[in-house]
Amino acid sequence: MLIGAKIHMRLIGSLSDEGEVRCLSAYLFMQGIQNHIDPVDQHFEIWVKDEDLLDQAKSCLVEFRQNPSDAKYRAAISEADSLARQQEKKRLEVQKRVVKVNPTRPGKRRQPLTLFLIGLCVFVALATNFGAQQSWNQPVFRSLAFNGWKVPAAEQERTRDEVEAQTLGVRLASISRGELWRLITPIFIHFSVFHILFNCIMLFQLGGRVENRYGTGWMATLVIVAAMLSNLVQCLVPAAIGGSVTFIDGQGVLLTALGGMSGVVFAMFGFIWMKSLFDRSSGFFLPSSSVLIIMGFFFFCMLPFSTEIVGNVANWAHGAGLAVGMVTGFWSTFVGRSIR
Repeated sequence: MLIGAKIHMRLIGSLSDEGEVRCLSAYLFMQGIQNHIDPVDQHFEIWVKDEDLLDQAKSCLVEFRQNPSDAKYRAAISEADSLARQQEKKRLEVQKRVVKVNPTRPGKRRQPLTLFLIGLCVFVALATNFGAQQSWNQPVFRSLAFNGWKVPAAEQERTRDEVEAQTLGVRLASISRGELWRLITPIFIHFSVFHILFNCIMLFQLGGRVENRYGTGWMATLVIVAAMLSNLVQCLVPAAIGGSVTFIDGQGVLLTALGGMSGVVFAMFGFIWMKSLFDRSSGFFLPSSSVLIIMGFFFFCMLPFSTEIVGNVANWAHGAGLAVGMVTGFWSTFVGRSIR
């Protein structure tokens, strides 16, 4: 039954009794004939939407007038109400499945956090002369490094022994002193133009898509978790198997020369990869060629001779970041479906 404007509808007749006209309207609805009731003066006009069903609707009206008390007309009201509820329920279910990949205007991308991270990386790179060794004892580098503790003169000899042994205590020296920001801030340090250029391009391409689709809050959470875990794993793994080395420089500062956004970038890749495979509603798509290139680079960096081409690489940070992204993408698809 339709109560509303009767534009492009055809009048089939009228009835004077409101109860009867509602029974007929419901009966027409159950026959698949969309109709509209329009009260005019002392009677009710019946309008039909589909002209192809006009003759059928007129025949129903004639039949109704002959026997308006027929039980089938009374039953049609409850049946029509039930059918209308079912149709509305289906409409709502379909609406829930519709995902707005980008609710903003076409071409507009919402990625303030992504752009902020890129800008901060560039600022730190310039402030530290792209992580040049001469800057390691400068305030910016020391403040952001995983370790940046000025060892008291009285403790330097003992600390040097711990550095030689690469004990857990020396590798977590600054963190154990409550400087928890150091779990995250090494991601802003980069050691060459190629290093920052590669990471910023990949962050813009991958991180921008995540932020644009899931929002800044979700993007920030993924960045923080990926940064903390990738930096922590890289610094906890022994240097003998690829972990980062902790050392005391000539000024008596305990440092860990770790840096780069790569762990976060691999987390974004892993997240998008899992979403593109298992969650069509995400709107993400990664060509097989892109997956092969990125994963090829991931494994290439593990080869002994790769350092001659790309320099020292924090492979454990890459792996931890990738794991964070893949687990998060898989979990949010099959377990945490409220994340949309």
